[in-house]
Amino acid sequence: MLPGFLIAQSFSVPNPSYAYWGNLNTNTASVHIPVTNNASINLDVIVEKTQNSLAGLHQSLFCFGIQCYDSSANSSAIISFAGDSTEILIADLNKNGTLGLSCVTYRIKDINNTSDFVDVEVCYHITPTGISTIPNTSTLSLPQPNPADRFAAVTYNLAGDNSEYTIAVYDILGSLVKQVKFSEKSGILLLPTAELNAGVYFCSLQVNNKTLGTNKLIVAH
Repeated sequence: MLPGFLIAQSFSVPNPSYAYWGNLNTNTASVHIPVTNNASINLDVIVEKTQNSLAGLHQSLFCFGIQCYDSSANSSAIISFAGDSTEILIADLNKNGTLGLSCVTYRIKDINNTSDFVDVEVCYHITPTGISTIPNTSTLSLPQPNPADRFAAVTYNLAGDNSEYTIAVYDILGSLVKQVKFSEKSGILLLPTAELNAGVYFCSLQVNNKTLGTNKLIVAH
């Protein structure tokens, strides 16, 4: 089992819960969660959505695989989930001009074995500043999965009042091979790795040309 992953009989996710902090500058809050089928065979699965609490005009919607579902859907269609592979659950929230806290739980379940599932909860904290008052340091998780094939996900939680942050990926020789800029204070960032050569890389969290943290990433195809 990968370090830090929550694993069911067949499925695993990096964490059982995610916190998104944002403001009203954009309408959609989006959290990308890697879900891995650890079984060696294809499984027929569905994604079930439970809206634990929704503030005001908030609407929750999601995508899994190549299918997306609007706010009225509480379950996906049956999806063939390939064995030994990873798909992305995109858990979105339309803010619709509303501040407040909304929490949604997603269950990825084998329809032929309903006791085989994994749950993940996403809580969206929509505030005037979009900044969490809890953390006073910036953190960057280890990339997952690691080794990575098509992508790697990093979880971050940022302190301070900066408006733009960067995840920079360097190869073993110190050459910059990928750079992703973002502005949200916390969440999960998906790094495409399919085009990178197999090998060792380093992911650095940067702000104002200062590196706040670095973690190793291994790419294996």
